[in-house]
Order: sequence, then C-alpha cells, then structure tokens
Amino acid sequence: MVLQAEHDFLVTGNHDEVNRQHYVSRLRMHILNEIGKGMRDVYENRVKEKIEKSLGKQHKNEHAIRKGMLKDNYGRMWSSMMVNCQDMVWDSVKSPLERSQPELNKRISNLKTKVGSLTL
Repeated sequence: MVLQAEHDFLVTGNHDEVNRQHYVSRLRMHILNEIGKGMRDVYENRVKEKIEKSLGKQHKNEHAIRKGMLKDNYGRMWSSMMVNCQDMVWDSVKSPLERSQPELNKRISNLKTKVGSLTL
C-alpha cells in the first residue's frame, strides 16, 4: 500500500524527520488496533449496563456511549493516547513544511494555469 502519492508539491523531510513520521504512524496504528480493541470489552462489560440503567435502551446513542466510555479509566487513557499521538503527528510534519514553505510559495505563484476549480 502506498502511504503517500507522489506529486509536484510533495514535501519530504530529512532522514530523521521521515523516520519520526514513520514511528508516529506505527505508534498511532498500535494505539488504534492493539489498545483500541480493548474498548469493546470495556463497553460490553463495564459501560453498556450503566448507560442502559441511566438512560434506558432506547436513549443509548453515540453521544451517551462516548460520555460513558470517558468515565471509564481505560476509555480516558485510550482517548488521551490518541490525542497525544495526533499532536505528535502534527509536530512531525511541521518542520519540513515550515522549511519548504518559501520554495512552495514561489513555485505556486509561478503557476501559469488554473490548477482546478470547485463548484458547490
């Protein structure tokens, strides 16, 4: 599977930056897949019954489930890891983008044709 499509304005980092991005990507997938799979057990065994007792089965929706999961230590920890990992994603791409911005701005301003349009 190709992680990034090649194009004329692709920003690539140096060796360390690329490896940091790969590490953060793998960490994110580990949190999503390995740690996140425990969320179903937490819901089924600890959260579902509490929600149904407080709201009734007919009022159980994604908002109630999210609130219930965030009251559980496992849910809070998983959510915290995901938020921190997303921050790491942005931090890992910031330096290459900031370094490339002047050159990208120059190349974009030199475009002679319209790149495309969007009609809503």
